[in-house]
Amino acid sequence: MEIKIFTFNPFGEHTYIVYDKTCECAIIDPGMMSDDENAELAEFIEAHNLRPTHLINTHMHIDHVAGNNFVEKRYGLVAECNIEDAYLAERVKNQAQMFGIDYKGSDVVIGKQLNDGDVVTFGETELKVLHVPGHSKGHIALYCEADKRLFCGDVLFQMSIGRTDLPGGDYRTLLTSIETKLYTLPDDTIVLPGHGGATEIGFEKAHNPYTV
Repeated sequence: MEIKIFTFNPFGEHTYIVYDKTCECAIIDPGMMSDDENAELAEFIEAHNLRPTHLINTHMHIDHVAGNNFVEKRYGLVAECNIEDAYLAERVKNQAQMFGIDYKGSDVVIGKQLNDGDVVTFGETELKVLHVPGHSKGHIALYCEADKRLFCGDVLFQMSIGRTDLPGGDYRTLLTSIETKLYTLPDDTIVLPGHGGATEIGFEKAHNPYTV
């Protein structure tokens, strides 16, 4: 499995392209908010002869879905997310207004529901869906067991956790998600968050001040 990380938009959000030798790929959390960022993503896909087969959103906050319209139209994909985040998907334009973002796209429609335990497959890669609410109601993480990689959106960060003061957030629920769904993964699992640097499950279990 190969991973390309982009850092987009004023929030410093990480957009991931995950692919393997088959050249099929998944685009996780497209956060592009400008024509230049759209071009950067598309140029990488074309330069590596990739074939996008999945558009996956860990959750539906504006900084993680601002590029959905572009990806859907260019590659003929639909948004894949947990349906419990529909309350955010239907209010993407309102979210943009709340943060003072000049967003010209439309609200997002969840075209395929991803539930806890589902497996997203492309090429020779499998990503297991983990429902990890707390930052938002429908937040999911994606775990590749073969490569011990976890795409966790805004649930767990290096020495920190996701904020819970936005609609649908709940502090206790978030801690439960981390402890029961993420901290049960192997300690050497690499955590790839929606913002900031990568970390490891074992390190966070031992040192994260919110969970130790």
